[in-house]
Amino acid sequence: MRVGGHVSSAGGLAKSLQRGSDIGADVVQFFISSPRSWAFRAPSAAETMAFRAEMEASGTLAVVHASYLINLASPDEEIRGKSVDLLLATMRSARLAGIPYVVLHTGSHRGEGLERLAGELIDSISTAAEAGAGEAKLLLENTAGAGGTIGATLQELAWLMQEVGKRAAIGVCMDSQHLFAAGYDFSSPSLAGDLAKDIVRTIGSPEVVHLNDSKVPLGKGTDRHANLGEGLIGLTGLRNLMSQDVFRNANVVLEVPGSGEGPRLADVQLARNEVLLDHLR
Repeated sequence: MRVGGHVSSAGGLAKSLQRGSDIGADVVQFFISSPRSWAFRAPSAAETMAFRAEMEASGTLAVVHASYLINLASPDEEIRGKSVDLLLATMRSARLAGIPYVVLHTGSHRGEGLERLAGELIDSISTAAEAGAGEAKLLLENTAGAGGTIGATLQELAWLMQEVGKRAAIGVCMDSQHLFAAGYDFSSPSLAGDLAKDIVRTIGSPEVVHLNDSKVPLGKGTDRHANLGEGLIGLTGLRNLMSQDVFRNANVVLEVPGSGEGPRLADVQLARNEVLLDHLR
């Protein structure tokens, strides 16, 4: 199990590795290009080669988070097209940089129903997964459930994996806050154990976990992260969840606010010492 956090890649990809080192991370997640722009700035060949070498030398694992602008299920054809283009560019750059995982929020049907665009959605995800060429694996992230977002239930994720899996390898990133906000209760060891069995049965073991506490209550449906132990899940609930064997080999990434600029050294240490200790002994 590797533990780390989401960091900035401002100033170049290699900067993310240094920022990860500063917070004691052995896995870092970052945006490869601005998450606020449809324009994609692809890293140069020299930058990707240097990043590959430094990542291998440091032993740090890297994960790319695809832009939040991407919505492969949008009823707007122009948005869908731009989303596919942006995701393909992200997948190709991740592959060239030797980054093994790209995490994706699949998108929202904006209240028009998943069935209307199911075919286009599966085709778009499959095309992106194929662009990883067996080197950069696309991971679908579970969602909190509000606003017609896709992937709030394990069954919906399982369906996506089954359909896309007919064309390309694909995996899952599991977010603890999104699980909680979507109504999955792991406040006791027994509830967490039952949830773990459902995860194994439907989607298998997630390769990446976003470890976050929640600012909103169980089932609220909104995506609002809190620092570990400062939210409504709490350290006990997070420990109940993460002590399950299904997460034993996961790469754990904190996406907590810290003091306003993301995960700190203290947050990563807290995760290791209070939440993940069953797997790190």
